Parts: sequence; structure tokens; C-alpha cells
Amino acid sequence: MKRDRLRRRQLLIGGSAVCSTAVAGCTDAAVTDGPPAEPSASVETTDQDCASVGEETVTVAFETSQRRVTGTIQAPTPCYLAAVKTLRVDDTAVTVAVTTKQAADDEPCVQCVGAIDYTATITDSDHDRIYVEHHDTVGDHDTAYATTAVDGPTDQVQVKTTATDCGAGADVDEPTVTKVEAGLSVSGQRQSPTPCYFAVAESLSCENEELILDIGVREAISEPVCVDCLGVVSYAVDLPLSAPEEVAAVRVEHDGEEVAVVNHTDFENR
Repeated sequence: MKRDRLRRRQLLIGGSAVCSTAVAGCTDAAVTDGPPAEPSASVETTDQDCASVGEETVTVAFETSQRRVTGTIQAPTPCYLAAVKTLRVDDTAVTVAVTTKQAADDEPCVQCVGAIDYTATITDSDHDRIYVEHHDTVGDHDTAYATTAVDGPTDQVQVKTTATDCGAGADVDEPTVTKVEAGLSVSGQRQSPTPCYFAVAESLSCENEELILDIGVREAISEPVCVDCLGVVSYAVDLPLSAPEEVAAVRVEHDGEEVAVVNHTDFENR
């Protein structure tokens, strides 16, 4: 069922207690006049170590005139450095592809999968959507983290793309909602034109005590050319909530179309 998108993008202004206090920051980011500045990106490797299972993260800080990304990316060994592979800019978002390159020294290196910590700085940017792709050099495994500021420099929603694949004719998993220490976590799947897309949060809104999360997709920076098949994108979204017990239900939409309503009685426990 389609909703009034203009009304829905006025996120959590007033309303019930859950709509005004449960979500940490749910009003639209400020909009400035004029075209955005042309951003540039640099990256610094801050640590190198052996990786633990699932050790990949991205955190985005929305600072004045720049965006700072701290993350961990995997590499064949710890003797690699983080590098910016590609920077893509449009009117609403900056997408940065981070990869790894072998360090120049010839010293012997411990043989384990590496975890490379880095800090990337995107200068001259006032974008409220920062998309980070990890182009790993371990098993050709790519991951995307789409972060959207929803209330200025600190409050944000991050969607992690956990897997992509061909999925023509395949059923997609229904969204699930899990209670976590910091609030709620939503996971699910949706279709995309090809597997070379990642999931993003189009909006986060509220009606009474129901949270409404709209998931879209964006084309990834893919090399080589993507396989030509209908894709399925798996995603996970952590929602930082100050009062998750006040959420009666979570409605998940894909491009404005309702796909599921998960009542609080069906929330899973981690």
C-alpha cells in the first residue's frame, strides 16, 4: 500500500511517546541551498592484526563540511594497508569503495586473515547519505554499509548488505525484528535489478507506536561487469532506540510498498 511520501518523510515530529522519544533522532536532516561541494577522500591505516570471525565494521561521523569513516576490512594477511579504490558522488549521496593493498616492506608476515583498521576522511561534503563498500581481497567478498543521517551530525540509520545473489523466481525471506542491547535489529531480503546492488534506508518514520522502515537499493561500484540476472539483496538494520519496549510494531517497506508488519509479540530475542 503506497503512502504519502512527503508526509512520511517528516520523521517522528510530535505524536505519541514512542514517536517522540523512542528513536534516537528521527527528524529530517537540514537541507541547504545550492549544489553540494565536490568531495574528495583519503584513508589512513590505523591498525593491522589477525581477524576474528565476522570482524568487519563501519562507523560514520557526520562532521561540519566533512564525513569521517572508521572501519575494519579484511585482507589476506595483516601486512596490508587500506586504500580508497573509487569515490562516486551524486546530489544526495557519496559512495566510497575501500579496498586493501599489500604493504611495501619485505618483512615476513604472520599467515592469517588480516583485519585492517582504517579512518577515511571525505572532505568538502555535506551529504547526509554515506555509502561505504568494502571490496575485500579475501575470497572476493564485498560488503556494503549505507549510513543515512536522520537528525543532524550524530543520529543515523545504517543498513548493512550481508549478501547478494541471483534470485530469479526465488522466494525472499520475510523480515524479522530482534531485540538487541541498543534497541531493535531488522533483517530481511529484497529483490534488485541485478546482484550488484546494495540496500539503503530510504526513510524511517513513525505512526502512533509503529515504526516504518523503507528499504531501497542502489547500484554498487562493481568490477568487472555484473552478471545479468535478477538479484536478491540480504540486509540488516540496527535501530538505536531509547525506549524499544514502547514500539508496538515495525512495518517494513520496499520502495514504499508494505512487505511485512512485525508486531512486538513476534520480536525475537538475541
